[in-house]
Amino acid sequence: MSVRIMKKFLNAALECCRKKVLSDEDLRIGDGFELPNDEEQGYDSMEIAASTDNLVKSYFERADPPDDMVVDLETVHMILTEEIRSAFHLHPPPTFCIDSLLEKLIVEGPNCDFSIEKNNVINDINSNQDKEILGRILWSRGCQIVLEDTLNNPDEVKISSTEWTSDTEDLYMLITRSQVYMRDLELFFNTKLLNIHQSAVGAQLMIEVYKEVVKSIADIVQQTAIREPIHFDVRGVPGEGLAKIRHIGAWAVRKVLTSHQKYVRVNMTSTNEATRTSGIRRLEISSLLEEYMIANYEELSSATQYPQILMVTEDHQFRNRGLSHIEDCAYEYFFRN
Repeated sequence: MSVRIMKKFLNAALECCRKKVLSDEDLRIGDGFELPNDEEQGYDSMEIAASTDNLVKSYFERADPPDDMVVDLETVHMILTEEIRSAFHLHPPPTFCIDSLLEKLIVEGPNCDFSIEKNNVINDINSNQDKEILGRILWSRGCQIVLEDTLNNPDEVKISSTEWTSDTEDLYMLITRSQVYMRDLELFFNTKLLNIHQSAVGAQLMIEVYKEVVKSIADIVQQTAIREPIHFDVRGVPGEGLAKIRHIGAWAVRKVLTSHQKYVRVNMTSTNEATRTSGIRRLEISSLLEEYMIANYEELSSATQYPQILMVTEDHQFRNRGLSHIEDCAYEYFFRN
């Protein structure tokens, strides 16, 4: 198709558009629109309902509008005390130190104006008498992110990997969009609008506090796990499990025996008195192990009270029969312990 033919085709196709005269109705602005109902052209009418919420406005607005009655950080902490009854949320552990967190944020040898101004903001925080109460408030905000479902009992917190990801997102939303969090910083710095340096230091400080919250919760969960006993009845273990207990017990005895025998061989000609004394003692222990714990399989298979659990070790034997068997008394010791 030549360029001339293509030009004529486009002129014909757009002719109707050029002759279209727009009326005031065409230029009207509304919350919806309706296509013309023309059966010949196949148009269908369509109405778009006006949304009650302005999506753009709601996106840019910050969540959690602050209470106008809040005038200082003491009031903020008092409100948190009324809303939250958990001592863990309101009072950080003794290991929590806001001074050490601020020290982490200091830029050593700053080489740009931004870093210098950040250090100045950190120095202002250190000299502010409300520094400690700010730390407690940020601690409470961090706890609300991680422990929102276990406010009264942080000992029982169980957080999946998906929930940790969600908590990280909540932390980001708190720092970037929470007007309550912004208000806390504005009250601390005694300003109506935070500058970029105050916002940067506040965000970094909130992240460090959040890390401390996570660490404290992990310590609580670990201590709880250690305190909780594991109830396990060894007598209910099936025969295969009991056989493995005997097999591992025999391996441990052989390991100790081999170590002592090696020490005796290496140091049997030593002139050091302490070494000779240790060698004699290890030789005596080796003799006891061989006499009372190591067993001959032919004799043991006919005299044992547990013939059904000897086969695991035998199934792992090689031609040189390097695996050992232990007497029933040794097996019973490992079974009880």
